[in-house]
Amino acid sequence: MYAGFKKNEVNMISLRVLILFTLAVSLAFFNKACDDIIGSDDPEIEAVIVVEDPAPPIGIPVVLDASKSLYEGNEPVFSWRMESPAGSSAAIEDPSSEVTSFMPDVEGDYIITLTVSAEGVEDSQTVTIAAGSGDVVVSNDISEDMVFFSANRYIITSNITLGDARLVIQPGTEIRFDQGTGLRISSDGILDADGTEEEPILFTGTSQSRGWWNGLYFRGTTHPHNLLNYVTIEYGGAEAQHSTTAPANLTVSRSISSNAASLTLTNSILRHSGGFGLFLHANGSMPDSGNNVYTANADGPAAVDATGLHYLDDNSDYTGNDDGKNAVHVIGNTVEENVAWQSLNVPYLVTDDISISDAEFTIEPGATFYFDAEKRFRLRSGSAFTIAGTEDDPITFTASEQTPGWWEGVSVVGTTHPNNLMEHVIIEYAGRAAFHSSTTPANLTVSRSISSNAASLTLKNSTLRNGAGLGLFLHSNGSLPNSAENTFTGNTEGPAMAFTSGAHYFDDASTYSGNTNDYLWIIGDTQDESVTWQALDVPYGMMDDSRVENNDFTIDPGAQFSFDLNAGFDLRGDISFTIAGTPDDPIVFTGTEKSAGWWKGIFVTQTQQPNNVMEHVIIEYGGSNAWHSSVEPANLTVGRSISSNNARITLSSSTLQFSNGHGLYVHSGSQINNDVCDVNDFGDNASDNCVVME
Repeated sequence: MYAGFKKNEVNMISLRVLILFTLAVSLAFFNKACDDIIGSDDPEIEAVIVVEDPAPPIGIPVVLDASKSLYEGNEPVFSWRMESPAGSSAAIEDPSSEVTSFMPDVEGDYIITLTVSAEGVEDSQTVTIAAGSGDVVVSNDISEDMVFFSANRYIITSNITLGDARLVIQPGTEIRFDQGTGLRISSDGILDADGTEEEPILFTGTSQSRGWWNGLYFRGTTHPHNLLNYVTIEYGGAEAQHSTTAPANLTVSRSISSNAASLTLTNSILRHSGGFGLFLHANGSMPDSGNNVYTANADGPAAVDATGLHYLDDNSDYTGNDDGKNAVHVIGNTVEENVAWQSLNVPYLVTDDISISDAEFTIEPGATFYFDAEKRFRLRSGSAFTIAGTEDDPITFTASEQTPGWWEGVSVVGTTHPNNLMEHVIIEYAGRAAFHSSTTPANLTVSRSISSNAASLTLKNSTLRNGAGLGLFLHSNGSLPNSAENTFTGNTEGPAMAFTSGAHYFDDASTYSGNTNDYLWIIGDTQDESVTWQALDVPYGMMDDSRVENNDFTIDPGAQFSFDLNAGFDLRGDISFTIAGTPDDPIVFTGTEKSAGWWKGIFVTQTQQPNNVMEHVIIEYGGSNAWHSSVEPANLTVGRSISSNNARITLSSSTLQFSNGHGLYVHSGSQINNDVCDVNDFGDNASDNCVVME
């Protein structure tokens, strides 16, 4: 019953045989001599009790030995009785055995009476065991249930394992570990250390030096009764418990699933470690943990796998560790459970790539994440996320070294959940590399080239800044519904880049200026939904031919479009468009270089909608080449050779200038207002200003 101790491991064991035994033996010989003289026929009986230590520490088994008793005749009968002090529940293990034991569980006198009887004759002997407090040395593994009592101080002299047994530690107990030792809880072992605020339990070193002992190590035990409550663990973290862990006062689990471990840690202090206060592996769990203090540790408060980050709570204190170490280290992994990451009073330091997949995921307002070089954060397939700060408590994703391009950034891929939200979020100093060959380096990347990687989120009141690439890259399979009031600034390659199909997600309440390259870049593809392109505080940088077709299309007054070399703008199909500026806010289509023929121009074809209008528009530096062999280069081309490509448009109060060809070219069969050449301004075009073919 009482494994883990040897007799020579208990301090204060000094008496090997009671003086009582010596006196009893002498009396026995004297009585025997008298009986010989008077010729008595009664059998001789003498009860003798032998114990090793009449004043043991409580919690240490006391062996009661009656084998030195004297008797004649038949086999004797042994009977043990005990009177215990108040509050004790101790009992003699086998009251009828010649050799038995009991364990004192409170301080005080235990009165032991032995009765030996044979052939109707008996004799009794009584001794008092005065149990008290003392140092208890532990050097062997614990494989049977045991209690550490608060009256004693326990000294651990070697690495010991608690396996397939329950160790209960009373409130107020102190356990000291020799240098390089530790306690491992494994093989369904249970450590039940339930202290109180008034009487906490202390795990410490025999020397108060950081890294003196190894710490507590839970592995291969997921019993729900593993508990550390009102416990202080200090001066551990001498060395890692395994190659997949790091030195810490408390280590939970290791690399393989068979070493999974679970415990509840509450109201406790982890301090003065030579490494971390806590190391929590991916196979470890800490349900219902909270209200702890992690302080004065050499490497930081905790190192936690991303899958276990939700076990850290915002009621705990993670401050006061060594300079530059006040951050929770996050070990990279994929999170596939519904979890919330809380805002701590220190930042998270992400040391590996982390991903969220197939899970509902939340980050609480005020949380800050520092990313090491080249690391990335991915929100992936099947996830539904809410990353929402507040104006006063934004959520920040930044770099461990605040240099543009230090880390790769945040990627949203393969999740189109309608509740995906980033609000009051700061993403900065990212854009080191693209997430995929079909994307461009950016602080935030949404979607990639194949449809299964489509992604959607709402981005509001957020700041994407100081990236080595773009603030945002939005692929054609990505969407930003209801996004608004964001700031894209300080980025090397520009505020954002999107495809033609995504240009309408950018709003005029956002700020796009202050970048090294102040264009909102548009990669050419086709927009076939009813949309409005808003006037931004920077031009749209049109990188390729962009096509808008079918449905309704509007460009707001004041919008500016700068086209790269030979790029163009194609309005076609059953489109109904309104491209109408004002005298004070015209809509401008120009080149990224102010050179005649720099870009192709605008082409209107295949639309007969009567409401197609261009008004207060400036089109300049186009005409690099013709849209079709049947037309000629121009800033604005309407229609082409076959009737199905005829078009209809009203053009007024506009300026068409600096073309390498015509200002306006209208193919025969297409319709335009009769006064088009009179109500618009044409100038400095290489060919005719206004050509309307009959």
